[in-house]
Amino acid sequence: MVIPGLIAAALSLAPQTATQHDAHAQHRADMDHRGQQAMGFDQARIRHTFAAAERGGVIEIVAKDPKDSETVARVRGHLGFGT
Repeated sequence: MVIPGLIAAALSLAPQTATQHDAHAQHRADMDHRGQQAMGFDQARIRHTFAAAERGGVIEIVAKDPKDSETVARVRGHLGFGT
């Protein structure tokens, strides 16, 4: 008898989960758009890594494809390193 109750509970949560997923996907898309506008490169083409450091923190930004010279140049430009 417990299993049918669990299935019913899971089914009753499914629409809410889908809605939350849609909201998260929209939030992510909005954040990526703002990031591209502010930083000048496609967020889907890079990877950010954040690490704590003794005097603050470190953010590493790398192009997912090392042969993507356009993204590499845009990241370097954003960070003030030029090309």
